[in-house]
Amino acid sequence: MSEVTNVILTFSLIEENNKNEALAEINDYLIDKHYPPFVVLDDINNDLSPFIAGNKWLEAQICIGAFNHLNIPEFEQVIKMASWIYPEDVKVLLQTQDSNTFVCYQIVE
Repeated sequence: MSEVTNVILTFSLIEENNKNEALAEINDYLIDKHYPPFVVLDDINNDLSPFIAGNKWLEAQICIGAFNHLNIPEFEQVIKMASWIYPEDVKVLLQTQDSNTFVCYQIVE
């Protein structure tokens, strides 16, 4: 039976200058657990327009994924332990299969 967790991960644009080292660490964890890596909205190619929506380039780091049987406490630890430059700017939005809305977490209180 399926138990999907939808995840939206956002973080500072400055992290991009770090070549997304933290995101690479998180994606390595996902791959090790046999999940695909996050999709980064800024990386999506659209044949109709170079923009995701609207008429400007996205000026935010937004990653999305949907994972079946995700170990949420373990996943949260991986995100907390990643090599963030500005961990206070990291936000994780989680929506479990039984929930109608996302819950937002900050990795630094």
